[in-house]
Amino acid sequence: MAEPTMQRIPQLGAIVAASRPRSRTFAVAVIGLLSAVVAVSIVLGVVGPDAHPHASAWLTTADGARHLDRQPDVRLSPSTGRAAAEGVLRVDTDRRFQVMEGIGASLTDSSVYLIDTALSSRERGRLMRSLFDPDAGAGLSFLRQPIGASDFSRAAVTYDDVPAGQRDPQLRRFSVTSDEQHVLPLLRQARELNPDLRVMATPWTAPAWMRTGGTLAGAAGGPLRPDYTAAFAAYLTAYARAYADGGVPISLISPLNEPLAPLANHPGMPMTAQQEAAVIAALGPALRAAGLDTRIAISDQNWDLGSYALQVLSDPAAAPWIAGIASHCYGGDPSAQAVLRGQAPHLAQYVTECSSGSWSKGFGDSLRWSAQNMVIGATRNGAATVSYWNVVLDETGGPKLGGCPSCRGLVTIDRRTGNVQYSPEYYALGQLARITRPGAVRVDTASPGPGGLANVAFVNPNGSRALVAYNPGTAEAAVTVDDGRVSFTAKVPAGAMASFSWPGPRIGAASSAADGAGSEIGGTQNRIRVMPLGDSLVDGFVTSGGWRTQLWHRLVQNDGEPVVFVGSQRGGPPDLGDQREEGHPGWRLDALQRQAASWVGAAQPDVVLLMAGTNDINEGATAQQATARLGALLRTVLAARPGVTVLVSTLVPMHNGHDATWAEFNAAVPDVVAASRATGAHVSVVDLSSVVRPDHYVDGLHPDQVGYNALGDAWYAAVKPVVRRLLAASDSAVSPRPGPRMSASTVAVSACCTDTGPALAADGLPGTRWTSGYPQEPGMWLQADLRTPTPVSGVDLDAGPSGGDQPRGYAVRVSLDGTTWRTVATGGDDGPRARISFPPVTARYVRVQLTVAVSDHWWSVADITLRSTP
Repeated sequence: MAEPTMQRIPQLGAIVAASRPRSRTFAVAVIGLLSAVVAVSIVLGVVGPDAHPHASAWLTTADGARHLDRQPDVRLSPSTGRAAAEGVLRVDTDRRFQVMEGIGASLTDSSVYLIDTALSSRERGRLMRSLFDPDAGAGLSFLRQPIGASDFSRAAVTYDDVPAGQRDPQLRRFSVTSDEQHVLPLLRQARELNPDLRVMATPWTAPAWMRTGGTLAGAAGGPLRPDYTAAFAAYLTAYARAYADGGVPISLISPLNEPLAPLANHPGMPMTAQQEAAVIAALGPALRAAGLDTRIAISDQNWDLGSYALQVLSDPAAAPWIAGIASHCYGGDPSAQAVLRGQAPHLAQYVTECSSGSWSKGFGDSLRWSAQNMVIGATRNGAATVSYWNVVLDETGGPKLGGCPSCRGLVTIDRRTGNVQYSPEYYALGQLARITRPGAVRVDTASPGPGGLANVAFVNPNGSRALVAYNPGTAEAAVTVDDGRVSFTAKVPAGAMASFSWPGPRIGAASSAADGAGSEIGGTQNRIRVMPLGDSLVDGFVTSGGWRTQLWHRLVQNDGEPVVFVGSQRGGPPDLGDQREEGHPGWRLDALQRQAASWVGAAQPDVVLLMAGTNDINEGATAQQATARLGALLRTVLAARPGVTVLVSTLVPMHNGHDATWAEFNAAVPDVVAASRATGAHVSVVDLSSVVRPDHYVDGLHPDQVGYNALGDAWYAAVKPVVRRLLAASDSAVSPRPGPRMSASTVAVSACCTDTGPALAADGLPGTRWTSGYPQEPGMWLQADLRTPTPVSGVDLDAGPSGGDQPRGYAVRVSLDGTTWRTVATGGDDGPRARISFPPVTARYVRVQLTVAVSDHWWSVADITLRSTP
């Protein structure tokens, strides 16, 4: 059996560029030098007096000649200092992000069957060590296990199958005994090899009797029957309890795999966001009642389906039980995680499934994709786990029940020959898992680093530092890595992944990954929580470009304030009086109060933006009645969150015949607010009565985009001083988040024609990008605001890994006031990394505007950098 070699030491010079004495004449000097280095290292706290100060290194090359091979140790030297130096990659352990929970894949039924039946006992032991042993193998530390059958199973079964037409709501026939044949013994063996191993569990379907169609196949089985929501939660809890009793505790569970996946004939089940929220609301209490500390992750589907997660989070009964959001790699890219982190920074981000297959172009290309998107891209965008799909498949990509026709596992076992082949994905994961442990904290580095190296760095629980680098270039890249205390120099071949680990002191106490926080730790930036609360009629909830979007762009993106929207656009809490709550309550004050109390109590916002002009307050009411209802609703909000700041808006005129009554209501709003302020409440009025001009309505009811932007600007003007006040009041606990980093300037970035985050183009992270969201067209623009007039002489655009997303024609325009513009440069297709120069000019705003239409590519910018005139 071909087994990966982990400890082989190749010839010197393959990766390390460390100086060594060349003759005996230096012997005395070398001894003295080594003594000095050790002494310095001890002083710095890097190593003990008996240890040799070095970094360990592993390498996988694009040609597959070296695969997770141990390299010669790299000598450590004192830090190069904080001064800027070319070729130095700084590892900033003071800037800390998510806690890692594990790296791995899935021991599906297909995988365990092959491991147990296609290999001898000796070969099986070698394979398991190669997978899970942190010293002799890749050290995989995370497994996502199907609950019952998946598309990679030998039979369509669950743990509570009954004859057709029968039911088992009490789960009397529930049993995991069948897993004792292959699954549980291998899981226990994996945990013995790696005691840090954590297990997640995910169902592909509920038992057939719980589904409307009575079968397990997605196309015919139908969704979960609403009356069996609690039974399904109990089924998942029974699984977690049985596995814990069997020696395999379940750390994390999700309600369903890919709930929006197209229907097929393999095991699978559709589930709406509302249904998933209902399952979670039942599952959370059930897990706790069973004495389990299993956490819940949601969505468990492609990167580009994040709106589903936000819809689930909007349910106040489900939200308190949710620990994280799980994503797959089959749609979108890792930058979607950064967007979700902006919407829900208190939740962990997990990448739980990805697969390669016959479509892969070769070892080097597969290694590149895994390095850039999974190992580095996912983690730099906040992923606490990086997990591929099947651990093992056979030469046909099976056994399977359908699903992916040409997927491959981390390992392929050829049942005809007995040959075992390790995939590029195995080695890519090994480059990360080999040097990190669950509980490692991601820390800050610039990426790309010197020589164009993509990279990501961590500090392990024992204090050791870890760095993974990938060289996407065509030439060897040299880099000096410096963590502020020690440094070393190394070379990374073209197309290769290199991993380094070196000793260091423990960092300050950090949140445990088991807490489920998964967001920035250590140097955590507490955030002001803002909750828009109102009706789609005025707040633009049902439009991607509504006023909430404009406010978010102005406050969070452009200002870079430490603000998070609780229930923001694209999946926020349902509008008061939403049709999903007992029909349309209209003037049902009790329904409005109940909803508001639930949502505010669950989200615990610092600021509530209360839409006093909702038609649910005003519909069918006199001005006096509407005013009384507003007062009652305001008191409900203040009681649900004592001390909260509330900004109450007046009604936005709709020019539809009701303006006289609504004007009378608006005139009474300040009195309602004054009554609340008299009790000591922090309540203010935001006057929207004349913000939207009559010609900016699309149907006499809803504002057009200009109108929504005007509303967002008005809210911005009101919210900004409140945020500043709250930050100042809690200065000891809240540190303002630094703005986007761009070359020598901190800038604000905005864009037309998109609802994604322009700041992603200036965050210094390689895996994040701003994208237009639809094909390029003339007039699209991306703009940087330097905040003050600044001399500039150029702009660099990096389209990132999405081939073809660079501009095919552009104009660079500058302005001092944002109104008067002049063009300073034009160009065509300059490739994915464009360096645009122009004569020095003083400007505050620099805008890149497209001039050519491209029907088959969006416009994407991973990094935009302004060059300042000396």
